[in-house]
Amino acid sequence: MIVNYSCRYSPWNWIKHFVFRNNTWAMNATVVKRKIEDETETVVTKSSMLEVQQPTNDQDTIIGDQPPTKKSRIRKMDLPKESLDCSDYYIENGNRKVYPYHYTYHSYCKGRWLGKTLGDLFAEEFRALTPEITAFRIEKGFLKVNGQPAPLDYQLKYNDLITHRIHRHELPVLAAPIPIIYSDDDLLVIDKPPSLPVHACGKFRLNSIISVLEKEQKIKDLHLLHRLDRLTSGIMVMAKTKARAQKLHEQMRNRELHKEYVCRVVGHFPDGTIECDQPIETLDHRIGICIASPDGKPSTTKFTRLNYNGKSSTVLAQPMTGRMHQIRVHLQYLGYPIVNDTFYNSTVFGEKKGFNGDLGKSREQLLKDLEEAHAKSIYICNQPIDPCEQQARINDERNSYALKALEHYTSQSIWNELKSSYVFDSSKYEKDPDCNECRNEMVDPVAYEQFIYLHALRYQHKEWSFETQTPVWAKDTWTFD
Repeated sequence: MIVNYSCRYSPWNWIKHFVFRNNTWAMNATVVKRKIEDETETVVTKSSMLEVQQPTNDQDTIIGDQPPTKKSRIRKMDLPKESLDCSDYYIENGNRKVYPYHYTYHSYCKGRWLGKTLGDLFAEEFRALTPEITAFRIEKGFLKVNGQPAPLDYQLKYNDLITHRIHRHELPVLAAPIPIIYSDDDLLVIDKPPSLPVHACGKFRLNSIISVLEKEQKIKDLHLLHRLDRLTSGIMVMAKTKARAQKLHEQMRNRELHKEYVCRVVGHFPDGTIECDQPIETLDHRIGICIASPDGKPSTTKFTRLNYNGKSSTVLAQPMTGRMHQIRVHLQYLGYPIVNDTFYNSTVFGEKKGFNGDLGKSREQLLKDLEEAHAKSIYICNQPIDPCEQQARINDERNSYALKALEHYTSQSIWNELKSSYVFDSSKYEKDPDCNECRNEMVDPVAYEQFIYLHALRYQHKEWSFETQTPVWAKDTWTFD
């Protein structure tokens, strides 16, 4: 039996699709800005060289709906790439940590920033920085535009280069090695541990898959074929050469590559194959939250129950498309969210937790509530923690179950081995008197906060197939929900 959960596209959605597909610089400023934003974001994430081209004439600034000229567009080699030798790891409390280090962010003005003041930009995009802190950083010379200090009321223009030097504090991740499943001259396949993001983002840089592979395995310049969420584990296929990357991307476009995931979801998942093709929309790019929405991008996932333990089900998921958080959002929509998914299995999405697209509140209120929940996950302790005895016992039990679930990747012996390689050195832990984060007391994430029951089990093509061991939490003997 195949059950299909579909959503008809609204006429407006088809109009938007037609406009974006058939017009280069189309009709209004919104379309123009979106195109500029997409190009600029690609530049920032793929930058590699040390010299920066500065604007040379007035044509480099967008006026109204005018697009940038081809001559003024920024190429990916324009932005610098800072060395990974700026700091190192140490192991503490089962976590991989990074000594704080100085780092300079480089970013050209993105489309959504055009016309905003520098103060407004930092107030909206970097809410942890108050206007007073931003003004202080400008005064100290840490925050510049085109190499010069700029006032808070400076209006950003196309091609403006913003640099922001900070004392960078990365968040801890699970102390686990990265198992290599296969490696040759042009292909690398790994079994990604949970809690590490694939690439540098937000509060993670050295604590990312790409950086750990470069620092520990001396494997660099990898081409990503796909990504996994930070808390997701499992198969990742990466190319070592541009030619292999192009071939893999072509196979992906031709739908020759197939992925299979296992997940543990709340309740008794239905029999048969359940297909969900609800479009998925990114509600907020900064915190990376998506919802099922008629205005989203086409998305399809097939689900099949593998086992049921009386409280939860292990489900095989086969995504036909590759949207961000696709499996998690589709399971939420179906009413069977992943058991330990603290975002998509949460009443922050309303009493029904997003079942059938019912958010129970306006998008604006949902975004506000999500931002508050996201802020609580930064592990900053501003007051003593004194949990009651009952809550402490519950936390200990959850952590014990989590360690059982993670034994495929880590254990006390693995932690001890890593710890011997990365012994804490107090001389490397330097504090900066101008750094606000140096004044904060940080709380370590515990094991049950560092993964969800979602694992990329298999990746295959007609010519090859790679898979990992099935996680212990996906087996029918698992009862620790």
